[in-house]
Amino acid sequence: MFKNIVNSYIIIEHNRVWKKKKMFKKGNKNISLYNKKLEQNKYITAKLEKNLENKKELIKEIVGEEDRCIFIIDSNGCILSKDDNFLRIWNKYKVHKEKLTIDEFLRDNIKDKLNFINSIEKTKKHSTEIKSDIKSKDGRFFKVTFTPIKFNKNESIICSFKDITYNKKNEIKTDENNIKYEKIIETIPYNILITDNNNILYNSKDNGIDFNEKEIKRIVLEDSITGEICYSSMGKNSYMNIDRTSFKDGDTHKNLVVIKDITEYKESIEKLKLSKEKYKTFVNIIPEGIYLADYRQKNIIYKNLAFTEISENISLEEDILLNNDILIASNKNNEEVVFKRKDVLTCKGEELNLEVGKKLIEINNEIKEIGIVRDITESVNIENIEREIEAKKIANKIKTEFFVNMSHELKTPLNVISSSIQLLEYIYKDKIEKEISKELNNSISIIKKNSYMLMNLINNVIDLAKLESEFHETNVNCYNIVTLIEETCEEFNKYLLENDINIVFDTSEEEIVSRVDDDDIERVILTLLSIVIRYSCSNSTIYVDLDRKGNKTNISIRNKDKYNHYKYINDKYKSAIDIGFKVTENILELYNGDISVNRNNRNGIEINLNIESDLDICEYKERGSKKSENFIYTEYLRMCNF
Repeated sequence: MFKNIVNSYIIIEHNRVWKKKKMFKKGNKNISLYNKKLEQNKYITAKLEKNLENKKELIKEIVGEEDRCIFIIDSNGCILSKDDNFLRIWNKYKVHKEKLTIDEFLRDNIKDKLNFINSIEKTKKHSTEIKSDIKSKDGRFFKVTFTPIKFNKNESIICSFKDITYNKKNEIKTDENNIKYEKIIETIPYNILITDNNNILYNSKDNGIDFNEKEIKRIVLEDSITGEICYSSMGKNSYMNIDRTSFKDGDTHKNLVVIKDITEYKESIEKLKLSKEKYKTFVNIIPEGIYLADYRQKNIIYKNLAFTEISENISLEEDILLNNDILIASNKNNEEVVFKRKDVLTCKGEELNLEVGKKLIEINNEIKEIGIVRDITESVNIENIEREIEAKKIANKIKTEFFVNMSHELKTPLNVISSSIQLLEYIYKDKIEKEISKELNNSISIIKKNSYMLMNLINNVIDLAKLESEFHETNVNCYNIVTLIEETCEEFNKYLLENDINIVFDTSEEEIVSRVDDDDIERVILTLLSIVIRYSCSNSTIYVDLDRKGNKTNISIRNKDKYNHYKYINDKYKSAIDIGFKVTENILELYNGDISVNRNNRNGIEINLNIESDLDICEYKERGSKKSENFIYTEYLRMCNF
């Protein structure tokens, strides 16, 4: 029984109490967790309430529940009946106790003050409602409605402010973006078009393409046409590239078409092709062989016609590409191509002299070898001929020296003959004057004539030898060559009148200064005049003309219609005359001049010569009397021999 009582009242109760405690402990633990979660939920709820409040404020601003305020302006310019929103929008007036005037309000808050006042005046004047956009000093925008009313028999105005800052700024931003995008489109160098099925609705720019022209409009509106298109405009072929895409504008199907005018590009391509052909033709007409080879593969990529012709009869290609003896210049440091000579035999056994050079260049990141092959067989032959000529010149120089020595030896007996003639003329002076002995006169005349010719020949040989050996002495000074030549012509002219020959001198300038030896110039003019006069017929006119072109003075001596070509051909003393002409050529070379003779017309002769003039020299030396008075006459007898 005791056991039952203990079991029933103690153990069972104890177990029940223990279970209750355990349940309470578990409940307390759950309560702690619930409290913790509740605290978290309170924080989340507070945050949600704050977000909700912010959203409410945002909704109010968007919807516009609190973006308006209304006040009345009485006839005295005071603001009456301000609502709560007025104080919210213009919160500085919450503590303002005094009566607020419109002037104070505008001064403190409105930037477009004049616009506001004008709107009030218009409302009063027309007694009608006026709306205007007003900007405040803090950067906000308002749509203000001015409504006239009568209040206590006084005219007043109700001003209704609506805050449109958000919309206005969006509008300004939109306008700025539109301007920016328009400028971007304007700077794009292509035409951007918007089209529907039948019309061109928009064109970004006018670049010379007439999109109203029937054919061009058809091309633009045809959806299937894309890529490069050739069309005819004003009788000329033009080109454009078309890209297009479609889009929907509401319920309307539209196309965006981008058109690039590629006429210039196509023309440039054509010009490039023509240029390529021209250069190819140019390279082919070059007499030198040119080839382009792959340096690593050792194969020729291109060769011109000259190279093909040179290599026809010889195995040239393989020999050039594999020959390491030929120096190759790189493209760096401006290295020049070094040419090396090669002597080869053709299939016919003929000797061919070549000159070969190579250079490395980079084309599209690949090393190429460009080479030039010259056929110098003719040049080598010319070099051999020049060596022979040089050897002959040396031999001629030896001969000239011999002739000079011989000329000096001949002068001695010639001087004896001349002296003897002078002695005979002195002894038989009376007989000669009275012409008693014609035989004596003829003999003396013949001896004198041949003495003059021989003396002239000897002097010319000596002078020619000196000139060719560069031993000719000159006394160079500044002279007016117009005066030198004119005086020589005038003096020479005195002795020609008896033969009815006249010298006419003409010059384009009165002063032409040159650095010359006056004796050399006189000798040149006398020699050339004597050549022309010697073969001129009676009643002839010899024209001597001077003209300056730049730093060159041109001198012309001519007989136009009465030149005896037959006498010139059959002159037994022609070789002696030619030696005198050669002396004249060499003298002119001393003054950087040259000479030419024109005998194309059998009835005329023209000798043209030129010498250097000095444009910077203004002062010159007057020529003194160096010769005896009968010098010109002696030269006249010696050279002309009439």
